[in-house]
Amino acid sequence: MRPSSIPAGQGRAWSAWLTMTHLLLCLSVLPLHLARYPLTQSLYYWWVAPFDAVALLAATPLYLSAALAAWGFGLTLLVSATEAVALTYLGLLSITWPMTWQSPSVADLCSALTVAARIPVGWCLVAVLRPPAERIRGCLP
Repeated sequence: MRPSSIPAGQGRAWSAWLTMTHLLLCLSVLPLHLARYPLTQSLYYWWVAPFDAVALLAATPLYLSAALAAWGFGLTLLVSATEAVALTYLGLLSITWPMTWQSPSVADLCSALTVAARIPVGWCLVAVLRPPAERIRGCLP
């Protein structure tokens, strides 16, 4: 269902804005995860940065086409939900008391929220790029 708050003819502008939002969410999380979980430090954390790279390099270009936006959302949903659950788990494992803003668990939980924010952005992109339904008037034989 196309959002009624988007005026007719402005779908492309909204899709460009939402695609840039998705790109910036991916670009903001990738360097943080590369710094927090270096690929060479431990094989336990090997999956964090590649998931961000898949969201950045594979899902974002799919949103540029209206025909492929649903596939981009499916990929975003799979990658972001998996990564958000895993980062929440890592954040809960590393809780230290007293908890401060510099705690590793706070960084993990904030990263999980940032990663999870890509899901509603992708859903809105699919809704904006979907063509409006034709209005049917009268009875059809």
